[in-house]
Amino acid sequence: MERTIGICKRFTFFSSMVPSECTLISFVLLAADHQHHTCSKWIDIIKNRFLQEPGRAERAFARYDVATVLKKFFSVEIDDLSAPPGVEIIDFLEARSSPLPWITEEELRQYAEKFQKTGFTGPINYYRMMDTNWRLTAPWQNAKIMVPTKFICGDKDTGLKSFGTEHFVKSGAFKSVVPNLEVVVIEGHHFIQQEQAERVNSEILSYFDKFTGEKA
Repeated sequence: MERTIGICKRFTFFSSMVPSECTLISFVLLAADHQHHTCSKWIDIIKNRFLQEPGRAERAFARYDVATVLKKFFSVEIDDLSAPPGVEIIDFLEARSSPLPWITEEELRQYAEKFQKTGFTGPINYYRMMDTNWRLTAPWQNAKIMVPTKFICGDKDTGLKSFGTEHFVKSGAFKSVVPNLEVVVIEGHHFIQQEQAERVNSEILSYFDKFTGEKA
């Protein structure tokens, strides 16, 4: 008996693994396979391992106050996240000079206060573990997600616009590994759950209403 009756996921999509490669490079190869072009530039960037190398990202982030680091990532609107040679990505990104329309300065301050206390190592460690997680999940290499799944992302999400992801999502390749898939692309960027909070909440609640038969 299935323990999960449905999944609703924001941006991060499921894909088959390439067993001979680490998860990040495999991700690029998968996208290239579905878009029919090489991604050597992205592979070089990934092998540069800005996030994977212990302490490297933290040292780069420390050159800025916490609020500026957050605003640099919150302001991302570019498709190509590759910094020039010798330049760290945090130095390459620009913090928007005007307030972001979807987050108040007070909300940004509260985020900054939390990260000031904890630092960024915790969330960065998610990326440092990706290769390990890739190896641990190897037994499920060709598994498919068979339960009903809803995938929500912003139309300007950098992740959607990079690595050939948009082609993967829209070409049917995504649905080949998640057969009972519903894709919802709405106006917005990577932090869509904040930028379009009401719409995202509505999409999630209406989706799960199908399974409960109750009004949320």
